[in-house]
Amino acid sequence: MKRRKSIRLGPHFWDDVSAAFILGIAVALVGVAAYLLVDMRDPLEVSQSQVVKIEVTTTDGGEATASGVIIAEDGLILTNRHVVADAASFRVTLRDGATYVGERMWVSEEAYDAALVRIRPILPVEAARVSCRRPRVGDEVYAIGHPLGEDWSVTFGHISADRGAYLQTDLNVLPGNSGGGLFNSDGKLIGLPSHLSVYLMGWSVSLTQQTYAVSTASICALLGRSI
Repeated sequence: MKRRKSIRLGPHFWDDVSAAFILGIAVALVGVAAYLLVDMRDPLEVSQSQVVKIEVTTTDGGEATASGVIIAEDGLILTNRHVVADAASFRVTLRDGATYVGERMWVSEEAYDAALVRIRPILPVEAARVSCRRPRVGDEVYAIGHPLGEDWSVTFGHISADRGAYLQTDLNVLPGNSGGGLFNSDGKLIGLPSHLSVYLMGWSVSLTQQTYAVSTASICALLGRSI
């Protein structure tokens, strides 16, 4: 014989059900609001907040300014090897103006021109999403850095060719962009502007340049893991 169980509806049963329902709706609304808040941020502003300024003092007492990209919320930063390899010390400034003493963690062999440095922020910082996939020729990209001291400048262009460890682009970058971010249209980090070649066209003053960025796909392969 099957026994039928009965549920007693106490005096506060429907109050408890209503409270649980309202709490569930409130949690859902908070989640939606948080998603919309993140989604509505300007992608360029987000990328700019992930790029840092690196001010270097060299071993011979010289000074230079370059760029880097935060890749972990605890303050791990990706930049070029040539920016920090021979630095006696360097200072890192975030988009919000906060400044930290940088620590050199790792430098690649010269052919890859990559390095990892660290700062020690008290609170988590905005970190870029790093792509370990190779982009396609023709993809739209943008670079953020500090060319000639013009802080957090943005320039737009395309991938011109995949040159193995480097991506060739038609971006207009200058000294100070080194180590900054090369981002795809989804806002993912795909490279670090490293160097450029400038050509004089004929006898005129007309110049053309090709820009090269070390590929994060190559850095991922070098490190043997996703960054």
